[in-house]
Amino acid sequence: MIVLLGLAFIIIPWLYGKSVCTIFYGRRKEVDFFWGDYLLTGWMIFIGLAEASHLGTMFLRRSFSDCVFLFEALNLSVLFLCCLFLFARWIFHRGQKEKKPVFDRQAFGEVRLIWIGTGLLMFTMLLMLWLGDYGYSKGDVTPETVATFLHTDQIHAVNPLTGMPYTQGIPMRLQILCLPSFYGCLCRIFGLTTELVVNRMIPTAVMFLAFLAYYSLAGALFPKDHRKKAIFLLTVAILFGLGTYFDNMDGFGLFYAGYRGLTIRNTVLLPILLSSFFRERRILMLLCVITEACMVWTLYGAGLCLLVGIGLYLTYWVLWYLYPVLRKKEGNES
Repeated sequence: MIVLLGLAFIIIPWLYGKSVCTIFYGRRKEVDFFWGDYLLTGWMIFIGLAEASHLGTMFLRRSFSDCVFLFEALNLSVLFLCCLFLFARWIFHRGQKEKKPVFDRQAFGEVRLIWIGTGLLMFTMLLMLWLGDYGYSKGDVTPETVATFLHTDQIHAVNPLTGMPYTQGIPMRLQILCLPSFYGCLCRIFGLTTELVVNRMIPTAVMFLAFLAYYSLAGALFPKDHRKKAIFLLTVAILFGLGTYFDNMDGFGLFYAGYRGLTIRNTVLLPILLSSFFRERRILMLLCVITEACMVWTLYGAGLCLLVGIGLYLTYWVLWYLYPVLRKKEGNES
């Protein structure tokens, strides 16, 4: 079942992402995407479906089993539509030549050692995540909440720390966060324990997605320079490793709390947001904002992704308007 869950983490989001990117950006811009972009986009859709099933179950006051059923139904429906769309697209465009990204083997070969070193470092970090006894629950009760959902078959009816029913309830903004229900659905569907899913499978997926997100950012910053992309990703891997010694660093979150919404936002969503900004993919930027609102307690949806996105566009507009002034000033000085 672990292998099946791992395959589901790759195949289902990729189909979601491939369909969404094709619909919004078409075949002309498809050459600018690589398989990791589809996977990252699909994971945001995956979390969005979990949020939809969680909200539907919570507001209708149904059991957690109904949430699992709704999660399965939504994913099967969307998955069927995506497969149907991609198959119809393949039939319609069959025989037509499609532009494919050109892979420069010579340029890649010149930095092969850097890529090998980066790959070994990434593999070592993933191996340590599985073999080590990692876990940092200070200020977070996600594993306990998932276990409570599975045990009581109810959503936010019992305090996961005391085992007693809530007397005064919990804030609505906290109730609508979907990650505990998402992880619980995965446990119920694949028959795996909370410890294995929350502390092993999800952090592994998040770490893999984090490297993909930073690779996408490197591709946006250095689209044709393999050396700079390799050095950039190697630097990120080293910083993640060094960050495990400080509890406020992203590397610490990846190793010790990869299931947290804050970790996913900082290491996956923000790099996607930056990469999408540089590549003018506004739909994906909006998906980052919505996904953060599904996972992290924000100010009515105004989270860090929204603030960073607004800041990026404000900076761009200010520089765009000031650039002619600066250019004129430089001309007068010369």
